[in-house]
This record gives sequence, C-alpha cells and structure tokens, in this order.
Amino acid sequence: MRALRHRDRNTSRFRPDQLADKTAIVGSGNAVRLLKCIQWAAWQEFGLPLQLAETKEEAAVGAAQLALTAK
Repeated sequence: MRALRHRDRNTSRFRPDQLADKTAIVGSGNAVRLLKCIQWAAWQEFGLPLQLAETKEEAAVGAAQLALTAK
C-alpha cells in the first residue's frame, strides 16, 4: 500500500497566511462523511487533519432550524 502524503502547503489554492494558524479542517455533509476520496482530497488540499462535524444530516437540521424561526 502506498503511503499518503499531503501536498506542500505552498501548492494550495489558499495563501500561506490563511492557513498559518489553522490546526484542522472541519468537514460536514454526508459526502464528506461517507466518501473517503473527499476526505482525502480535503487533506491533500489543506495538509491538515480533517475533523467531521458532530451533527449528521446537516441540511435537514438547518432546514428544521429555519422553519422554527420563520414567521
């Protein structure tokens, strides 16, 4: 099995100062949660560990919260 290596942060689409003080990336959504290739792509792009959001079904939760506050 090939070892995974993240890209050098200098090749990221983000400026180095935008990532300098970051320690992790937070991912949410079923695609990020279920597809290892998307998790890998996030790690590859940012060179930081990916933390998955604790909330599941984020879109449904957001829609429910919006419905509760709608007038």
